[in-house]
Amino acid sequence: MYQPKTITKKDLIPDGKYPVYGANGLIGRYNNFNHSEEQLLVTCRGATCGSVNISTGKCWITGNAMVIRPRSPEICLDYLVYYFMGAIDLKSIITGSAQPQITRQSLSSVPLRSPPVAEQERIVAVLNQAINAIDTATQNTLKNLANVEELFHSHLRQAFHSTQTSKESWTQTTLGETCEMYQPKSISKKQFVPDGPYPVYGANGIIGRYDQYNHSDDQLLLTCRGASCGSVNQTSGKCWVTANAMVVKPCS
Repeated sequence: MYQPKTITKKDLIPDGKYPVYGANGLIGRYNNFNHSEEQLLVTCRGATCGSVNISTGKCWITGNAMVIRPRSPEICLDYLVYYFMGAIDLKSIITGSAQPQITRQSLSSVPLRSPPVAEQERIVAVLNQAINAIDTATQNTLKNLANVEELFHSHLRQAFHSTQTSKESWTQTTLGETCEMYQPKSISKKQFVPDGPYPVYGANGIIGRYDQYNHSDDQLLLTCRGASCGSVNQTSGKCWVTANAMVVKPCS
């Protein structure tokens, strides 16, 4: 168990040959490497202290990560990786309040239970299979969500483009002529009341609670600031709507 030599961000080379691993995984690239094989890494400094990462192939590992490597072939690296992920309470060996850290000394006394190599390999195979199944399920879920969203938009397009009445009978106006549009008064996060009776709507839906409301009916909201500008939300009942959302409602 050891912390390798650290390099600074100034030393990183954008198109460097080898990846650089820091406290939280990949942090850049470099033209030299200090490890040539896969390594088990544990974050040993900062807010994410105790996180587990795996390096791959030739790379540079900085001193913000603790390299942990079996001394003999009696311990499989893959088994050790899973052991650190689920069988060790790394939080219990973190020291320091201002700057959390894990030291080699604190790690050295952690108990390690290991069956024979054949059983280690069996455990690893079972866990690999479980992770692959989870990855497949996640991908399928994301795909299904994308399909549902596309189906919804397809129905929207169909609803507005196919009608049983003549298009000549439709009224053509503008939003400004038929709808009231305004940005309500904002409140700051400091004014939020954690257990307030009314939800607060911002640019991306509900952002907190408040003890007052400025709208009592359902409202159509259009995000008018930020990265999600143009997104559509809807309020429900009494609530406070901030100026990051544009209220759009029919005039009559």
